[in-house]
Formats: sequence, structure tokens, C-alpha cells
Amino acid sequence: MEGKGLKLYGTRCSGFCLMVELALKLKGLSYELVEEDLRNKSAALLRYNPVHRKVPVLVHDGEPICESQVILRYIDETWSEPPLLAGAPLCRARVLFWVDFFIHTLMPASRTVVVSQGEELTRALEELRRAVKTMEDGLQRDFPGEGPFFGGATPGLLDVVCGRTPSAFLPSNSSSA
Repeated sequence: MEGKGLKLYGTRCSGFCLMVELALKLKGLSYELVEEDLRNKSAALLRYNPVHRKVPVLVHDGEPICESQVILRYIDETWSEPPLLAGAPLCRARVLFWVDFFIHTLMPASRTVVVSQGEELTRALEELRRAVKTMEDGLQRDFPGEGPFFGGATPGLLDVVCGRTPSAFLPSNSSSA
């Protein structure tokens, strides 16, 4: 499918950018990736995202869209097939809840683990384990074996968000950490 005039300003080391890339690929859209050096941000990135000055930024026909969750929604509303957020209203609400939990609870907990040492690291790992367990239990409750993806037979928004780093989080019953 033609994603006319699509440029993604980002970096492959950013989970947020990878979410957007995965969504673009699932939609079958062609785009140009403009790899950003996060230590030396381009004038274009700063012009397109003067508020937060960060990636990802999707530029569609010259118009910038910032923030990964906003970009994902824009992609899904602009190119409706295949839908990223499908199903009954209750299913969509559950997907949005777990997307929010992943982005605002799990990702910060994982970042804290990366930058912590000593006792702080021990506390951060325990917090991450609790968050993973909470999400694991909730996903099993809310999406019980309906298919290979959270929404059933086809990948959707929750798969894009959680699947952007396939082995980022170990199951809570794993002995590795």
C-alpha cells in the first residue's frame, strides 16, 4: 500500500519508534526512516517536534505527528485496513488499558532497572517483576486464548506495543532476571 509522503524520524534503538515502524509495516505502508542521532538532533526533528524535541515523529505530506500513541492512532484512523484497534467496545477498552499500562508502568520500571545499582536495583527489579506479573495475569484474564494475538487471529495495537521488543520482558516465573 502506498503511504504517500511518509517519513519517520526516529532511531532503531527506541522502543517507541519500533512500535510505529511495526504499525506502518502491518498496514503495508511505504515510508522513509530518517535515522536520528539522539545526542545531536537534526534541525528537522527540532522543527517538527519543538515541544518535546524527541522521536518518534511521523511526517505525512509535510505535516508532523508526534508522540508514539498519537502516531499509532493517526496511522490506524488514516489507513483503516487492517485495523489495529478492532473488536467490540469492551475489547477495545481493554486493549487501550493494557497499552497504557505497558507504556506508563512497565516501560518506566524497565528503564529504572537499567540505570539502577545495588539496593536500588534490587527494589527496581522487584517492582518490574510485580508489573510484569500484573500485566501477565491481566492479559490472560482479558484475552483468554482467542488466537495467536491478543485480539484473536490478527495482530493489533496491543501486539504492536508489547511486541516491539520480543524478549524485553521475561515471564514472571522465569528464574532469569
